Amino acid sequence: MKNIADIAERMSLRECADATWLCLRNQYDERPVTVETFVTDPHFLGGYFKGRSRFWPFWLDTLKDLYPTEFHALYEECVWSLPIGSGKSLTATSVILYEIHKLLCLKNPNTHYGLAPSVPIAFALFSATLSLSQDVNWEYFEGLLEASPYFQEKSALTKSKGKTVQSVDFPKNIRIMLGSTDTHALGKATFGGIL
Repeated sequence: MKNIADIAERMSLRECADATWLCLRNQYDERPVTVETFVTDPHFLGGYFKGRSRFWPFWLDTLKDLYPTEFHALYEECVWSLPIGSGKSLTATSVILYEIHKLLCLKNPNTHYGLAPSVPIAFALFSATLSLSQDVNWEYFEGLLEASPYFQEKSALTKSKGKTVQSVDFPKNIRIMLGSTDTHALGKATFGGIL
């Protein structure tokens, strides 16, 4: 064990990610991309930012700090207290979609995390009222999902203009749930959310 610890201390982050991949690759259908690739590559979220400003450098640096590799996250919870228009909601939405991407790369997310096969893995978008979560929180998700070829292939986005949405289903029993009270996510394995 001491030899392994000594080797690990000398590894770069990329070497650590590659070693993690070698150990876990039989649990994956494909290797997740890095968070930087996820928000800049047009196949993922990069297409959303084309024609707009690019993903803000401050937030890209923040995401790279949060996710030093595609297999390692340094924090379980983030509280961003910044002014309106600073990019909090768009960045938080990108984080949720990145977590969904990483789950979709697994062969079986429920088995990987020790969940019963029937339990949905949920990401909750909650506001003070259900209508606010459908209007305000959903706006960024809809734009990012519609601009992403990756998510167009993976999601069952069926909302049309003028209609409300309460959830979006992805393969492998993963979904985004909108709500305003704890009962809106009851009975789900809630992996993340935006409040």
